Amino acid sequence: MATNIATPPDSIAPRVVTMAEGHDLTLRVTEYTKPLQAGEDGHDKIKAIVDFNVTRQYLIDNSESEVIKKLLTTREFAEAGKSIINLDEHNPLAVEAILCAIYRKNESWRLSTLGEEVTARTLNLGLDHLWDIVSSNRFLMIEFFHLDMWFRLWYDKNGIHHGTKLLYPCFQFNHIEGFLSITEYLVYNSAHVKEYKNTKHPDLHVPPRVISRFCIRKTVSSS
Repeated sequence: MATNIATPPDSIAPRVVTMAEGHDLTLRVTEYTKPLQAGEDGHDKIKAIVDFNVTRQYLIDNSESEVIKKLLTTREFAEAGKSIINLDEHNPLAVEAILCAIYRKNESWRLSTLGEEVTARTLNLGLDHLWDIVSSNRFLMIEFFHLDMWFRLWYDKNGIHHGTKLLYPCFQFNHIEGFLSITEYLVYNSAHVKEYKNTKHPDLHVPPRVISRFCIRKTVSSS
């Protein structure tokens, strides 16, 4: 995350998404076509730039990241008049879902036209974006139970289309009913208990100990 703003190339204008009225901070999310190397500006690899207009205090109140809290509350940051934080190598769609999850805490926002539009967009995210959300939230560190509530909405709308591929998302987003349903199916209907892996985030998966328990249950049920 950079606090001194790198100017985007003239050929790429950031798309602006307003998350809240009275916003006083912009999260500039830049997605690249390939991972950046050390010292690389990445201007020739930019896939998308999105400016999210948010409220600073909302991030402070809902993030568990001491880095973000310190950054947004230090006198140096405020006195310098800085109002943009760069989030490089993140998926803007994933960041929007995270922001939606915390703003939905506010009933007025949730029921507003803005809230309904943002929520509808995020509920249309594809399966693999769920891993992007988890990855981005490792940095933003928004309290995860807000994301759990958002995922329930996503699951109700999309879960039937993805079946056992949702094993890790259900585990990560604490969707107990979905997780139990998938594990039961895998144990009784699959020759091998194998988890769907997201190639972009191979480090994000169900802990091996959990998979081992499935295998034990499968062995017992087959004997």
